[in-house]
Amino acid sequence: MLEPYLIYHYFPFVLAFILAAVVSYYTIPPIIRVAKLKNLYDVPDGKRKLNTRVVPTLGGMAIFLGFIIAVVIASYNMEFIQLRYIVVAMVIILFVGLKDDILYISPKSKLIGQLVTATILVVFADVRFNTLHGLFGLHEINYWISLPLSIFGITVLTNSLNLIDGIDGLCSGTGVVSSLLFALLFYLNDDYEMALVGLALAGSLFSFFIYNVFGKKNKIYMGDTGSLIVGFVLSVLAVRFNEIHLPDKGLLEVVEPPAISIAVLIIPFIDTLRVFTLRILDGRSPFSADKWHTHHKLLELGLSHFQATILYLIYSMAYFIIILFLQHHLDNWILLVVMILLALALLHIPNILVKKGVNFGNNNQLKVNRFNRQMRRLADDKKTS
Repeated sequence: MLEPYLIYHYFPFVLAFILAAVVSYYTIPPIIRVAKLKNLYDVPDGKRKLNTRVVPTLGGMAIFLGFIIAVVIASYNMEFIQLRYIVVAMVIILFVGLKDDILYISPKSKLIGQLVTATILVVFADVRFNTLHGLFGLHEINYWISLPLSIFGITVLTNSLNLIDGIDGLCSGTGVVSSLLFALLFYLNDDYEMALVGLALAGSLFSFFIYNVFGKKNKIYMGDTGSLIVGFVLSVLAVRFNEIHLPDKGLLEVVEPPAISIAVLIIPFIDTLRVFTLRILDGRSPFSADKWHTHHKLLELGLSHFQATILYLIYSMAYFIIILFLQHHLDNWILLVVMILLALALLHIPNILVKKGVNFGNNNQLKVNRFNRQMRRLADDKKTS
């Protein structure tokens, strides 16, 4: 039986996860009803989008509400000064995402909104890169160099999660795994406020994952609202973890904080960077639509959305465990090179299998037929309206 002290100690963390999950779970159905009444759907286009039927969007609203309510209430006994700035930045991100989901926002305006939120976080909350722990021979970073470096890093990480939101459960599943890993690492290193943030995000995303992957009548997408929020919160956790100084903490000893903070999120980051590079070499905009991401290749192998998502998450977990082991045996700059090469190698495996004609399922043609019927119905509706 747990001692009263332990119950009191663990209660905020349990509360953060459960409250976020409950709020998100019970908020999604009314959001779906509103989306249907106002025709706020994600419509398949046959290019970047892989859905074969119209699905309500705005799931990011539920993620936002679950996260904010859980963090504010569960941190009742903590001196979480940075929380006010995180909330302000997230409200801005929320409105940027909502405008993009409901109306339209230009890539330039969207980027400006992200830079504003990153600036608030870096300048006012002081969530920034202060040290690289000897990486590239750098330890303490000059404040005026730290500002643009941190703003750039947060913006890039935010967009990395935004751009992998291509199949059911991928962004939310990646968010759950990454935020739980960060929460565990922060907790073991006595940074309870950030552990709370990770658990609140994991709880809200867990409920969303259920609707997004297994929902039939109540299926919903998170939209840019949700993926931007997920990317933003994970970037906060990654930057903050980089600042931890911890020579020995037992169970999950971390001797290279920069490597570990990168390792949690490097799979979606390298995947995005790889696709951007291929598009530029192809003479196209890095933001142009195609099906070159790793999750697209997994679908080409005949996997379902759920199977592709689970395999992608296994990739991420296996990668993290490998880096956690290698950090004890390699110098930091050698470790960074190994991390990048290993990530590229793992992400290239599906491409190799696709070129070899490997197929693990036979449901692709059914999906294509279903998609074509849906597109014909949409075209007929436009003609009659």
